[in-house]
This record gives sequence, structure tokens and C-alpha cells, in this order.
Amino acid sequence: MGILLHIITYACLAVFVIAVGVKFHRYKSMPLHLRWELYPVAHEGHKAHYGGSFFEETEWYKKPRTVDRVSEAKHMLPEMLFLSAVWHHNKPLWFRSFPFHFGMYNMIGFLVLLNAGAVMQIAGMSVSASGGAAGAIVYYLTILSGFFGMILGIIGAAGLLHRRLFDENLKDYTKPADLFNLIFLGGSFALLLAVGIADPSFAGLRTWVASVLTLDLAYTPGGALAPMAILLASLAVAYIPLTHMAHFVVKYFTYHNIRWDDAPNLPGSAFEARIGEVLNYPVTWSADHINPKGEAKTWAQVATTDVTNLKEGA
Repeated sequence: MGILLHIITYACLAVFVIAVGVKFHRYKSMPLHLRWELYPVAHEGHKAHYGGSFFEETEWYKKPRTVDRVSEAKHMLPEMLFLSAVWHHNKPLWFRSFPFHFGMYNMIGFLVLLNAGAVMQIAGMSVSASGGAAGAIVYYLTILSGFFGMILGIIGAAGLLHRRLFDENLKDYTKPADLFNLIFLGGSFALLLAVGIADPSFAGLRTWVASVLTLDLAYTPGGALAPMAILLASLAVAYIPLTHMAHFVVKYFTYHNIRWDDAPNLPGSAFEARIGEVLNYPVTWSADHINPKGEAKTWAQVATTDVTNLKEGA
């Protein structure tokens, strides 16, 4: 049982790393996106509060361009951690979505702390209330993040599931996979919570992580719940990046390559080369307002085609 559980855990971790890497590479290598260029842009730093830009400066193209990453982080963290946009635009959804997402964040912290505690345990350090300053901090933070994350995750999953099932406005947007995802993750949280109730210090799970790190394939967690919880948690780690729930990758590119990308198109730049590539893409459709006679073959031709024959009001 222990060997099989270890193999499944290693395989799930490998799937997670590969899937996230593939998604990131796929989005990174996509063609140039149509940029919003809506101000304020967070990385403008002190200019951002009034919607300013480096384009305001005379001969800006002769000056080195600076990007304020700290200002970016100040704008992104409230959205990432607290779903600030959902709070402002859809509060009923926020009360369901925030517990689910914040529960997930706490579970990520819980896994990090379990790994930190496992490393300390391997090194011969005590991870307990009386295990010294470092051991006690990791011990209590593991308990706090674990229970907090599991309870919030269950509440959020149940709330989102209820909304999916009974909100008429979401009927056309709810697929069986959406319901399965919430039931699967909610069930994983519930099973881990049961393990935590039986072992409030999470000592068993910490020892399991230590066995994974040291390739101790013979170790098997005690009891019936812990192996089941580890199995479900491992499958969830592998499953999430294979679904739309891995939108954290998309959000990065949405902010940096679409919402905030205001890099200038300078002659001879890599940006100019990318635009040239996109302009040579074929046009496979036509309408009254674009490529009206289907004569243009590429977007470059569309951009330079005489539009005097467009229909009135198009």
C-alpha cells in the first residue's frame, strides 16, 4: 500500500509540474494579443494614480523605460488574494467564491509548511509546541493554515455548488464538469479535515511528506482516512492544472500581456517583428465593415484596403 501510494503521489506531482509548464509555454508562445492599453497602467508607478504614462514625456523614445514592479504587485495582490474585482462587481458571488479561493491559498500554505516541517524533521529538529522557536512556529502555522483552509474550502465549494445548481442565470454556463470539480475538491477538503480532527497536529501527514522527500517507500500512513485523503489530494494536485481551474496562469498573461502591456512599437524592435508576423496571418472571413469583397488575403492587406465601398452605417 505504501509503495503504491508513493508512486501515485510522485506521478501526480510530475503531472502537475508538466501540465503547468505546458500551459505557461503555450500561452507564452501564442501570437501577439490585441492589447487593451487602458490606463491607468499599474507599472507606471507614481503616474498610475492619475492615468499617466511615459508617453507624456518629450522624446520618451530616447529615454530608458522603467517598469515599477512594486506598483504592479500592489495592484495585483488584492485581486489575487481577495478577489477585489468580484467584490466590486458581483458581491453575491464573492461571498461564495472568496472562501473557496482563500481556502485554496491556505491549503497551498499548508503544503508548504508540511514540507518545511518534514525537512526539519528529517534534519532531526522537533516540530512541536515545545520544539524551539522555529519548530513551534511551523507547528502552529501548519495547524492554523490547515484547518482554516479546509473549512473555508468546504464552505466555498458548497456555496459555489449551490449557486451552480439553483441560479437560473448560470444554467447555460454550468456543465457536468463544473459540478464534478466542486464536489471533488469539496470532498477532498472534507476528507483532509477528518484527518485533521483525528490528528490535530498533522504529525502523520508531516511524516508522510518526509517519506516522500526521502524516498522511504515502505512508510504507510496510519489509519484508513489518511491514505484516502493523500490519494484524493494527490489526484487533485494533478487534476487542477488539466482544467480551467488553472486560470492563475491565464491571469498572469491577461494582466501583463493584455491589460498592462504598453510597450512601444519602435523600429527594429522585437515588438515590431511580432506585429509584422500577425499582419501576415490569413483572413478567413469577411463582413460589411471588413474585407467587404473577400479580396484581402492577409490582415496587412485588410489594413491597407480602400474602405470607400463599405455599406452606410457599417
